[in-house]
Amino acid sequence: MAIGPGVESVGVELYTSATVDSRWGRAVWDSSLWDSPTWQSVDCEVLEADYRFGASADAGVLSVPEAGALDLRTYDPERLLDPLATASPFFGAIRPGTPVRLVGLVPATIPAWTGYLDEGSYELGSATGRLRCIDGIAYLSQAQTPDGTVLPNTLRARVRAVVAAVGLTDVVPVEAESTDPDALADPPVAAFDGKAASAWTIMQNAALDALTFVWLGPSGKIRFTPWGSLLDASYAIGCDDGLGGVWLEGLSELTPTASGDAIRNAVRSYTSGTTFGAAAKDDASINRYGERRLDVTRIVPDAATWAARILADRADAGLEIVLGEIRPYDLIELTALLDGAQSGPQALRVRDDAHGELVELTVASIGGAVGITPNGWRWRLVTAIPRAEWDNEAPEPPEPPPNPFHTETRTYTATSDALLALTSGGAKYGAGAATSTPVGLWSGWTYRGLIQFPTIPFTGLRALKSATIVLRTTTQVRVGFGSSPTIELRRITGAWSAGSASSPSGSNSVVYPGPSVASTVVRSNVTASESAVVRIPVTTLAKPWFPSSLGGSSAAQRGIALYPGSGSTADTTEFWPVENGTASVRPQLEIVVEVFD
Repeated sequence: MAIGPGVESVGVELYTSATVDSRWGRAVWDSSLWDSPTWQSVDCEVLEADYRFGASADAGVLSVPEAGALDLRTYDPERLLDPLATASPFFGAIRPGTPVRLVGLVPATIPAWTGYLDEGSYELGSATGRLRCIDGIAYLSQAQTPDGTVLPNTLRARVRAVVAAVGLTDVVPVEAESTDPDALADPPVAAFDGKAASAWTIMQNAALDALTFVWLGPSGKIRFTPWGSLLDASYAIGCDDGLGGVWLEGLSELTPTASGDAIRNAVRSYTSGTTFGAAAKDDASINRYGERRLDVTRIVPDAATWAARILADRADAGLEIVLGEIRPYDLIELTALLDGAQSGPQALRVRDDAHGELVELTVASIGGAVGITPNGWRWRLVTAIPRAEWDNEAPEPPEPPPNPFHTETRTYTATSDALLALTSGGAKYGAGAATSTPVGLWSGWTYRGLIQFPTIPFTGLRALKSATIVLRTTTQVRVGFGSSPTIELRRITGAWSAGSASSPSGSNSVVYPGPSVASTVVRSNVTASESAVVRIPVTTLAKPWFPSSLGGSSAAQRGIALYPGSGSTADTTEFWPVENGTASVRPQLEIVVEVFD
């Protein structure tokens, strides 16, 4: 016998266009695009459905939502959800990645669960279909942010940035900022270390820093609920106290269970770099249970308040209230449950006066599992008992946490160079062991220079701030200086070897005009003084050597070419090469980089 609303109060919707334009072709999907997708109701009979959402176990303020799932069975004689039914308006939509929504029909449509099709099948003989789906948390758990990702230092902004960084903005939307002037400000979180990690891990680390439950709502949107500001539920469970409101009396059991699984009585976090600060402890709890530590390898904002709140909630054994199956008897009760799920974690009254001493509690609902059959809906909620009442107002945001990286200057002395020359008669020469590197025109000859530096290692780097080439002018060894020298610097893209000729030679390994270069040019004036230091910013030339995570393109590190600024002798100059016996006057590349601690 049915108890309350059953499968007739359930609807299935696909986010697609009701079209037959797209097709499967030899077990692959063709490239046709769908037109104007919307939520489309599937007119088939639901035989049964099961879905889960939120956290699966109570860990108080340390509770973490897990990936949700939906398993749906249908009776579908019209083959609407058959992947091979070309006449179905949903042909082509029964494939992984199609958004799926389970809704309650009460009679208005209320989303009960939203996710993405992971597997769809259809049994021709029985005319039954099966849809297995996963939610956005599964996508976020699989998506990795690349090394060097830069993220904001507040919770909501970080969540948005992470979702964008892994390309899931349209797949896993984030709730809009509240327009309520009394809403809590975006709480500060520890600075991100830039190391590759799953999007969901990064988001939950930030949620722990802010002591906020970051969860996925029934509409598939990421939402935020501070643990210290749980809203009161619009319904209660158990025996009606006669004071009004919606009471769900279809409670099959109420089992209190004391558990020590999630006890944490020593809490510590970094205070600088990778150094832990002193742990905040609950001595009474440690004396009873032994030390059970929570170590957070980040510099948490307002660490003292943060640790105190965790201890207040987690230092003692937890009391979990297992509510058993909750069955809504009518559409009003079903509506209350579905509406309550839209609000996420909330303070829920539970009352029992039919078994001796009155039991009257307030619990926080943080997740659950729902099953739907012809005999009705059945809910199993995961609950937590809040141990501490916090003020609704968040503490004043502290100073922004220190960055988990530092800035340093690294110097690379050139390892090889070469003189290139074009004679007035058109001969092309090179010298890889010359005693100077002239650039410009002198006595009818045109000179260029090539400089190679050691390979830059990128491990641990967060960002390139600047790059500078440092040269020293000579005492006018091979050429005389022009009146106002100007040179052009270009990134070398072609392979080259300096060669061993000490004087310009046509048989040197590299000769004029030299290897190919990139089109980007850095132009710089050079002093006409002898033995002077010349510093030229070359960030735009060096950046392509860096990986894409640092703004570059992983171009081969083949050095810098020096060209004359014009065909005039006024631009002629000369620099000391690698062969100079004094190391401090050899060409150098200085880079300023941010390095993760």
